[in-house]
Amino acid sequence: SSKDSQTVPVYATILPLLPDGCKATLQPAKAQPASGNLLAVHLDSGNAGIARRSWQQAVYIAAGTDPFALVDASVAAAAAIAGGARPCWEKQVPDICNSLGWCTWDAFYHSVSGLGVQQGLEGFRAADPARVPRWLIIDDGWQVTVTHLVCIFVCLVAIVAL
Repeated sequence: SSKDSQTVPVYATILPLLPDGCKATLQPAKAQPASGNLLAVHLDSGNAGIARRSWQQAVYIAAGTDPFALVDASVAAAAAIAGGARPCWEKQVPDICNSLGWCTWDAFYHSVSGLGVQQGLEGFRAADPARVPRWLIIDDGWQVTVTHLVCIFVCLVAIVAL
């Protein structure tokens, strides 16, 4: 009976194939059918002088039952399509990655400041002098995906079976 059989979950990857200088976000499409299954891939160059209405390869979509194998295969395929990109397992990890680092985004979001960074580093030192970050990423969340509507297209993605 159907009660005895187990449903195998299906996972999906949606990877943007970005034109040079663009960033991407997935968001619900503004015009939705009753099923509510449309996504918009918003590509933003941040430069009003760079605008395209179409391109041949904008997104890579794949599905599978093993999420780990799916991600590996999708990254490799997207890297091959993009040309010149390589999956992380084909790259050498810089030695600095063996030490503790800190990205300010989780601490400050858009409110990062010099004083806040200094106090945060002092907080690390006070908590454990042996575990002070050796590298720092100052992230103020610069990407705004609402004001620079430069490259947008709508992609039909059926969310059934996911």
